[in-house]
Amino acid sequence: MDVIAPSSPAFESGRLEFGCHVRIETLIYAMTAAGIEGAERLRNKPAGWIGIFEALGAHLAQDPSNYSISDAKEEFGMLYLKVIDKRTGRADTDLLRWCAEQSAVRCMVYGSPGRIRSELGWVMTLSDAAFDILVDTPNEQFLRLVYPVWRMDKDDVIEMIVARFATPAAAYVWYYSESLSGCGGRTAMQLVQEGKAQQVLDYLDAVDAGVFE
Repeated sequence: MDVIAPSSPAFESGRLEFGCHVRIETLIYAMTAAGIEGAERLRNKPAGWIGIFEALGAHLAQDPSNYSISDAKEEFGMLYLKVIDKRTGRADTDLLRWCAEQSAVRCMVYGSPGRIRSELGWVMTLSDAAFDILVDTPNEQFLRLVYPVWRMDKDDVIEMIVARFATPAAAYVWYYSESLSGCGGRTAMQLVQEGKAQQVLDYLDAVDAGVFE
């Protein structure tokens, strides 16, 4: 039986600019492993949308081979996410509408209840608390709350990769000692120490895509 759209995710409580990164990377890995194409398009999106993406991932996982994500972006404070139903070759309009509706009432910073605001020239869905910060904060600094800059450390990487291994110990061995193809022979540990953790994520994406074994 087809389910038209996911259930509405609960609103978040508390700040998201740190924990959302591990959550989104874990989600992308799970969706990709299940066979959902285009999950990597969910990266670098507003922190407050993490709950929407997790609910969407759970929904698509019911029939993963029939869906691919072809586009995901922010437009006028709302999420425009295009999911292709491979059975018809067309965009799933129910999911497109669901994503827009969910994001229109969810703060892009905190994931708490919000509304579309345009008083300062930007169109964003924000809670009252986030809007107050926008009023008093330089634009560039505020955008770092919406799109957090993340510097991964060892624990973050281990948390994201542990599901790929039989035991946590095996994940640690890989992190410290496995030379990564296409990364100059460096290990994940060396890349993280050099501030190049994104290369670890890119390598894992390449493995999932079959570029590396």
